[in-house]
Amino acid sequence: SLNSFSEVVINKKDREKIRFYEKYIETLPRQGRLITFISKLFNKASERSAQNNDPIGENKSLIIALSKYYGADDILKFINDNKEIRINNNRHTIYGRSDLSKYFIIAAGISLITNQESIGLDNIKEYIIQFTYGDNISAWVLLASKAGLRLAENSTKSLESARQTQMILSNIKSDRELLPDLSEDFSHSNEIFSIEDVEELSEIIDIYLDQTYIFKN
Repeated sequence: SLNSFSEVVINKKDREKIRFYEKYIETLPRQGRLITFISKLFNKASERSAQNNDPIGENKSLIIALSKYYGADDILKFINDNKEIRINNNRHTIYGRSDLSKYFIIAAGISLITNQESIGLDNIKEYIIQFTYGDNISAWVLLASKAGLRLAENSTKSLESARQTQMILSNIKSDRELLPDLSEDFSHSNEIFSIEDVEELSEIIDIYLDQTYIFKN
């Protein structure tokens, strides 16, 4: 079993990229809107990709570094039944909520190890749900988690898709461009549902995500 991303990333080239982004992240503000934070990161990834023609590698390394910064190693420990963990309390927000940023980023990073560890995407979603709410599920957190899974897929599945992701996220201007707004259907006061409703809830959220260009399957 895996307890950290460092056990997954064995390629020296990938390690060097990840270290670069980890250092770059440390130069950026630790609070504020997530769109401002990630636009700087994906702009840097775009610049580096223009030089090395490896947008897939840059995106993957960026997302892994960002996930580690947000505490993805701790989620891996949770998957391996180590309950004595904590998730970094970073203050970047989507729609004013730091929890949405956290699960968006962590889901994206963990999904990138599925091939190595044979952890299915549905299992990742299940772990995140259990870690967050136990027997309940937040519609907004499920949205953020599923959006993270799609971000990881679309930013690494092909050269064209990787470059497109860089272009969109380098120029993102609003939270709505990053994450669909569920407020018409799920206000913050009625966003918690029983885990038994997750399948139906997931189908509704997929409809929202399909309407957002960057998350289209």
